[in-house]
Amino acid sequence: MPDLIVTRPNMSFIHVECLTDGLRYDIKEFFSCYAPKYKFHPKYQLVERSNGSKFRPWNGKTSFYKLNIRDLPHGLLYMLEEFIRERNITAEFRFKVQKNTFDDAWFEEFYECIFKSKDFYPRDYQHHAVKMLLNEKRGTIEYGTGAGKSNIIYCLIRFLLAMKRRVCLIVPNIMLVEQMKTEFIKYGWEDIDDFLTAQYYGNTPDIKKPVLVSTFQSLVKMEDGIVESYTGVITDETHMAKSESIMNILSRMTKADYRFGVTGTLPEAKEDTIIDLLTIYGYIGKMVARKPASELIEEGYLSDMSVAVIKIRHPEAWTKSLRYAEYEDEVDYLVNCKPRLEVLDYIISNGHKDGENILILCERLEHINLVHQYLVEKYPNFKVSLIHGKIKAKDRIKIQNEVKVTSNNIVVATFGTMAVGVDIPKIDHVVLNSSYKSKTKVVQSIGRGLRKHDDKEQLIVWDLVDDMRWITKGGNEKMNCTYKQYLVRLEHYNNQKYPVFEHEIKLQNVEELT
Repeated sequence: MPDLIVTRPNMSFIHVECLTDGLRYDIKEFFSCYAPKYKFHPKYQLVERSNGSKFRPWNGKTSFYKLNIRDLPHGLLYMLEEFIRERNITAEFRFKVQKNTFDDAWFEEFYECIFKSKDFYPRDYQHHAVKMLLNEKRGTIEYGTGAGKSNIIYCLIRFLLAMKRRVCLIVPNIMLVEQMKTEFIKYGWEDIDDFLTAQYYGNTPDIKKPVLVSTFQSLVKMEDGIVESYTGVITDETHMAKSESIMNILSRMTKADYRFGVTGTLPEAKEDTIIDLLTIYGYIGKMVARKPASELIEEGYLSDMSVAVIKIRHPEAWTKSLRYAEYEDEVDYLVNCKPRLEVLDYIISNGHKDGENILILCERLEHINLVHQYLVEKYPNFKVSLIHGKIKAKDRIKIQNEVKVTSNNIVVATFGTMAVGVDIPKIDHVVLNSSYKSKTKVVQSIGRGLRKHDDKEQLIVWDLVDDMRWITKGGNEKMNCTYKQYLVRLEHYNNQKYPVFEHEIKLQNVEELT
């Protein structure tokens, strides 16, 4: 009798029966990862026993293999195969994974059918992604912002339609719903309204049509029977698929053997993010193709860029009380530090050229309001616009469309509203006015300005770093919280091979650059 018997009850999960309880616990541990922020969870904290000893009620880990139901997300089948090889155990698979074998000649005929001209045919790297995804039937691609992911998605949808599949395209926000439709029409889908319907707040879809484009917020509320009817699913901005709501949706799509994910930034395989990565792989599929922004820049598909790091040296008298301060207390100080606003004057006066546009990103709503008010009063010759979550989607789109065709604009926005679904090639400067260490946030922020434009020489990313380091009496250097985050960002820049230039500005005299 084999050590494992593996069956497939549906297209979302595989079922793993074990010969012994010991093996079952081994599988549970193999598929265990530390939960996000587990060190701060109450159950992870030490508890004192009556005898004075201490223990942790929970080890901080969660497993993809549940002992009570013995199921695994289907996309982690490759890891189960690794487990079997490593343990040198026997297994019986009572199902067969079917793959396709389409060659380049087949794709040439396919593209001829779905595109109105060869001008829209996929580039080499886009073709590679389409080929890998359709042949594997499951998978995720990590392609930098500006790589033309909508072209890839269009190919996937048209293929699934030809295969008589019902297709669900999941997008993160309303703006992307309409943006996708516009792109598809541009490629040559003339009768799109006969096949495609959209679902989002305020719009009721015609579910009889075979292609549904929906935000995950709307889709999660859809009846089980309708969700289950989709036999192909594509998740745009797949890095968001780690959320419970998208996992819920993908789990319910039990008939969807075609599962594709498209993103510009996958979580890293590190202790604090590996669970997010495996969640994406489990419910969609592992990475089958990757094209970082640095390669797209090198090959001429994206704008040249450089990172100008402005180290803002705060007076010791101001920051002495912030030594050893918590992150939130430090950010409170920075948001309300009015002299810090004058650093933007240096960027506008010395970095900006007439005709260029600037995007300034902040984390907090109160911060962007202060920045917006300051710039409106000081720069009447610029069109200063404000974008945040309370601005209606149609008004955000209107601002974006204006910036695409006009000059000397300053857009002050929150990171969240500009993270995805934003297409403004005419952005020459991106100012990171709040601190972040997240790879996703950093890469997405840079991506807002990487698209090429005829009037753009290059993109300059201005990273404002608050330098409040100090030396202890013992001669050791200590760093403030946001400076530590900068060092993480610097690692991202170096990994992406972005040119980085560092400068220092002292707040006592912001006009002098030292």
